[in-house]
Amino acid sequence: MILDNRKTVDISSTGSSSNLLTLKKTMTNKLLLPFVLLGFVFLVGCSGKQPLSGTVTFSDDGTPVTAGAVFFETPTFNAQGSIKSDGTYIVGSTGLTDGIPRGTYMVSIRGAEEIKSVMGPGGTMVDGPRRSLIDTKYQRADTSGLTFTVDGKTKKYDIKVDRP
Repeated sequence: MILDNRKTVDISSTGSSSNLLTLKKTMTNKLLLPFVLLGFVFLVGCSGKQPLSGTVTFSDDGTPVTAGAVFFETPTFNAQGSIKSDGTYIVGSTGLTDGIPRGTYMVSIRGAEEIKSVMGPGGTMVDGPRRSLIDTKYQRADTSGLTFTVDGKTKKYDIKVDRP
């Protein structure tokens, strides 16, 4: 008689090959489970990428920046995330939300602009002049003054910016 945590199978009395096959499948599944879990932990834990998000707001009143993109940069790696209308962003490197490796990053914000529509030829509305929503120093990582260290613990990086 062989005991299984789900049922007891008496091989000697039944002589059934289907019970033996069920027992083999159960034992194989139990033996494979630790290896599958270990592989999953290895892939997730050793991928080196950390999900990263935050909110971009104005330093004077806390209202959200409603457009643009946040760039996290090193000399050898770049990642970005689009700023949504509520000021939130999620950074990805090869995908939209896959995160970035640990390290220290210089940060810039580009495309945070307001586009005014104007009357064009024939009475149609067209894009007119653009006006930056934020101080232009944030458009370059070397002038923004923004740096973040992605440490594997912190997952939210809020950014405060000045108006033009």
